[in-house]
Amino acid sequence: HPGFWFGGTGAAIFVAFILLAQFSNGDVLNSIAYYSFASGAVPFFITTLMLWYAFYFLRMKRQIENTPTSKVRSVAMGMVEVKGRAIRRYALISPMANTPCVFYRLTKYRRDKNNQWRVSSVSSSDNVPFFLEDDTGRIEINPAGCRISAGTRQEGSPGQIGLMRGIHDSDDKWVEEVIVDGTLIYVLGYASARKADGPTVTEQKIAALRELKRH
Repeated sequence: HPGFWFGGTGAAIFVAFILLAQFSNGDVLNSIAYYSFASGAVPFFITTLMLWYAFYFLRMKRQIENTPTSKVRSVAMGMVEVKGRAIRRYALISPMANTPCVFYRLTKYRRDKNNQWRVSSVSSSDNVPFFLEDDTGRIEINPAGCRISAGTRQEGSPGQIGLMRGIHDSDDKWVEEVIVDGTLIYVLGYASARKADGPTVTEQKIAALRELKRH
């Protein structure tokens, strides 16, 4: 899990291996690798990780199956499942393909000295809300922090736009994942009432009472 590597445990293990590789002749690392496999520690760790992922996806599968699909008009507060067409709330355009969309994720790669592609930067529009619309109404979707699987994927090199898979003379390339405006999408998440712009009715009553008391 990515969170493991950003945590203290993963960072400490990574630094320890780097130090061993720098200040040893390789015998220490070979001994650690041998005894890790001979004692069954590495197979145990891999098995535990696979079981964790299996239960994680099984729980997600059951959550999806146990959550009935709701119409926008009848959405209740809490965990909900809705289906409909993605509609732009703002005039969002994907930066590379210039496609009208409700969401984009742009990943830029750079070729290293081993001729392997490495991620150099990732940007997305996960701070831009959009609408999901069905035959009963419209609901706002906030993509921040969501796991998003985009249906359209385009790839190219700097200065090129479109599908350029397999043809890269440059040491840089980009991959853009897009949810095109009007795409039929599925959303599983928590529904909550969005605070209306401006003061609420209660706040207006309190302000009016204060104004009356002043006079």
